[in-house]
Amino acid sequence: MVTSNRKQQLFDKFSQQLSLLKENGLLDIDLAFDKTYICPICLRQFSEEALVADGTMDFLTEEDAPPASLGGTRIALTCKRCNSECGHKIDFQLKELLEYDENRRFVPGKLQFGTIDFEGKPVTVQLVSEGGGQLKATHKLRTNNPQTLRAFIASVKSGSTLVFNHKKHRLDTRKINYAILKTNYIITFSKFGYIFLLDPAYDIIRRQILHPEEELISHDLSVHNNDLKPYVGTHYVLTPELKSIFNIFSLTTEFSQRIYGAFLPVPTIPLPTFVQEARKRTQGQSLLFDKSNYDDFVDLFTDVASMRQIKTWATA
Repeated sequence: MVTSNRKQQLFDKFSQQLSLLKENGLLDIDLAFDKTYICPICLRQFSEEALVADGTMDFLTEEDAPPASLGGTRIALTCKRCNSECGHKIDFQLKELLEYDENRRFVPGKLQFGTIDFEGKPVTVQLVSEGGGQLKATHKLRTNNPQTLRAFIASVKSGSTLVFNHKKHRLDTRKINYAILKTNYIITFSKFGYIFLLDPAYDIIRRQILHPEEELISHDLSVHNNDLKPYVGTHYVLTPELKSIFNIFSLTTEFSQRIYGAFLPVPTIPLPTFVQEARKRTQGQSLLFDKSNYDDFVDLFTDVASMRQIKTWATA
């Protein structure tokens, strides 16, 4: 069997933890294979053989969170079906969001496409900001009617007012929220594995990720705030009524960066209850809570005592 070292390492890391959790009474689940990996989104079980693509949809793929196109890295495995469906249903929304924002702000150096109306006809334009309020437009014959383009260029005079129509976007606010939700969920899985995330309390999150056409979760569990940049990483929220994992992560392109903070309540706190409590505790733009940083030196994948401690904290 030929597979990438990274895929094998991720499989071994999570499947070993799964076995240890079961052997030590921290997880009550029947495992289908000697070495089992459970896709964190659909919860289907896979054997080590699923590391190799065999032409079916039933194999494991490396999962980026955030998406690789926005600076994310491969931190987990998901099945091909979940990876593909999430990719074309919600993940792409995050890249579209940053591109939309960059285009509207005419970020220097960012090339964008659109049209300029001329005598009732569109002239296709490649536009780039050179800074200082200067925009440079490039017109190509192969993407325009040659006669219309020549007439347009001849008519443009210094000081002319031109209306640039941005390329239509595919942004959907709800799907953006679900993409953030999925990114946060996968980051949490990469840190804690199966210690508490297999709990049925998270079924609604998993279903929402797979079915963004349904509105199962109407409340947003994230905040966009670039002031959070110094705190990128994973944090524990210790306030009892808000007990949760709080991940802060960046979405980064060549031209811009957005920082998000996202909550994932522990399984004993229902999502509506968490949201209601969070709104009660919000003062101005800030949600006040006690927190502690995730310790990267604690081994939550082979140290059973540490796994037990987190399990107790999350489910108490």
